[in-house]
Order: sequence, then structure tokens, then C-alpha cells
Amino acid sequence: MNRVTLSRLLNEKAGVSPEMALRIEAWLGKARGGDARLWLAMQSDYDLWHQEQRVKAVPLNVKPAPAEVAGA
Repeated sequence: MNRVTLSRLLNEKAGVSPEMALRIEAWLGKARGGDARLWLAMQSDYDLWHQEQRVKAVPLNVKPAPAEVAGA
């Protein structure tokens, strides 16, 4: 991983892709916080949080599923 890539990641100009997560794991090692699954989970949480903020501003126009489908 080069400095530009790391800088973009740290400055929120790029997200963590599966490939990037594996690169971080190879660079840091799992014992030092580089577990690829952890990095992907954090990226997913971050992406979901951002989308939730957008939905608060402009709610989704989605009709709830019928109870028999939702409980299946």
C-alpha cells in the first residue's frame, strides 16, 4: 500500500474494498488490528450510517411487506 492510497483512505476520499482490506491485513497483520473482515465490517457500518442520514433527510417511499411475508 503506498502513501497516496493510505492518505485517501484516512482522509475519507476512498472506501475500504475487499482488496484493500486484504492489503491492510497483509500490512498490519491480524494481531495489530489488520483483520480484513474487521475493516470490511467497519466500512459497511460507515456506509450504512451515511445512508441512514440521507434517509432521515429524504425518507424512503417503501410500502411495508405484508405480515405473512415479513414473518416467514
